[in-house]
Amino acid sequence: NENLNDLFARLAAPFHPNDIEWRAGATNGEKSKALALAYITSRAVMDRLDEVVGPQNWRDEYKPGPDGGVVCGLSLRISDEWITKWDGANNTEFEAIKGGLSDAFKRAGYKWGIGRYLYRLESAWVPCELRGKTIVLKSTPALPDWALPNEWVSASGNGVSTPPVEVKKPVSDREKEILASLGFGEMPKREPVAVSAPPAPPKSNGGNGNGTKRAFSW
Repeated sequence: NENLNDLFARLAAPFHPNDIEWRAGATNGEKSKALALAYITSRAVMDRLDEVVGPQNWRDEYKPGPDGGVVCGLSLRISDEWITKWDGANNTEFEAIKGGLSDAFKRAGYKWGIGRYLYRLESAWVPCELRGKTIVLKSTPALPDWALPNEWVSASGNGVSTPPVEVKKPVSDREKEILASLGFGEMPKREPVAVSAPPAPPKSNGGNGNGTKRAFSW
């Protein structure tokens, strides 16, 4: 049971913000603002299934809908048994059949918990504009902390819309030497260390046979 709980939790986990798409829902009378509706792509669902259960442990099948459209059955192999959940969708206005298949697949994924958390997002009105016959969002709302992967949760608890700041490691003296040899910055200062003098090497023109100095290397 613990393994199954972990499996379902991983399926239902929030997606990376880059995997979230937004579209316009209802608009105001002036069509200057629209409800921002979040959704995931079918590729994101496929990637989640591959990551969590493995590509060999899931499959999808399709049937005609009862009144047009298409119905998708999404099966997962759990404990050597195939379990199927079904859902359907109407054909879409753009790329009707392909859109219907994609929507039915995603809806079947919701039955397994994949992306279902997006239904819990509060409605948010954002600026929009009309481009031809299509309403396009000018901006998208910030996702709340509970709808973000753990590594994206901000310390303030107000959600973030950009990646966390990368903490850079200090540059070592060796890295500074390499950068200085390439003309960036000065060589780091080192405390002198008393060492015995090595025997003097034989005179040479650099060892390359043409009288030029050997290039610095590391």
